[in-house]
Amino acid sequence: MNTQAAESQAINAHTINDKRFRTKLNGYSTVEVDEFLSEMADEFTRQDAFVSDLKAKNAALAKSVASYNDMERALRESLVTAQKTALVIIDDARVQAREIVESARAQAKRMTDEAEISADELMQRSREETKSLYDGEQKLREQIDEYKRRIRQVMSEQLSAMERILGDIDKSGEPRE
Repeated sequence: MNTQAAESQAINAHTINDKRFRTKLNGYSTVEVDEFLSEMADEFTRQDAFVSDLKAKNAALAKSVASYNDMERALRESLVTAQKTALVIIDDARVQAREIVESARAQAKRMTDEAEISADELMQRSREETKSLYDGEQKLREQIDEYKRRIRQVMSEQLSAMERILGDIDKSGEPRE
């Protein structure tokens, strides 16, 4: 059945109120039939209004869900970006650590070669440089730990916000504007 045929046969309050029946001998009471049809038309009108209201609420909820889906996508993208950034920082720290170690080895070789001239002086410099390298490595580790902490905090805040939003929806059954 095509939609035009379905629309022409659709029953609504107007078609119920306008419906007339032929009378026959010993037929139904015209008054009772008209009253019943009037009641049906009223109920039909109420049901139409109820369906329209449900459709409007459904559309609003669908819009909210789409908004939440967009928000979730943005959060996922932010998380992926944060993870990629963390990996880059870790890789950079490793490269720097390797360079520092290589530099320390080269300097240690030079210091060993110069040991004949002033062993005590060179040993003292070596200790200071090693401490400096260790401190530098510690600072890098602390920076990495701080960055991880910040990422976790942002993720926790975003999760809390999502839980509040979802909690508001669960309590009211409708999204908050």
